[in-house]
Amino acid sequence: MGRGTQLTDLEKGAIQAFKSQGLSNRSIASQIGRSANVIDNYVKDSDAYGLKKSSGRPQKLTPRIKRRLEFAASNSQIGSRPLRTALAPHCSHVTVWKALKSSPRLQRQLMKKKPRLTGQHVPTRYRWARDHVHWRQEWRQAARLLAAPPGFRIFVYLMRPIGRGVGRGGFTSDLKCSTVNSK
Repeated sequence: MGRGTQLTDLEKGAIQAFKSQGLSNRSIASQIGRSANVIDNYVKDSDAYGLKKSSGRPQKLTPRIKRRLEFAASNSQIGSRPLRTALAPHCSHVTVWKALKSSPRLQRQLMKKKPRLTGQHVPTRYRWARDHVHWRQEWRQAARLLAAPPGFRIFVYLMRPIGRGVGRGGFTSDLKCSTVNSK
């Protein structure tokens, strides 16, 4: 099969009509607006026109792998090499890159940049750092609270250290944190 588009049914009918009038293949080609070669091929064997299979080399990436690549690449910064390693180790990273580039569902965008620090931001950040530089226990507690895995609730218990008593209404400074599964 050729690389051009096949003749439509309307064009096939026009070729047969012009041929029955006795026109040459070149004049038919100029009137229809197609090449003389396609007219010759159709006139030689009109019954077998368009039936020959044009099989080629099979694609390395199946539609399923292409969908998985698109899903993995969407909303992420992963490049073609790690994607190839994870999802399509049998082909080249350029093949993966071409598949992502030709995908109509993916659109390449530049990431937004962080805003610049203005003259107002800098003193505010210095002031915040100066106010919080002496925090010790607060940072430890914040780190403990943020360290729990997702799906767990955090309960902070105030516990007395062994050997020390706590007066009425008083609290100890030793914090212990425990986690309980919320599921």
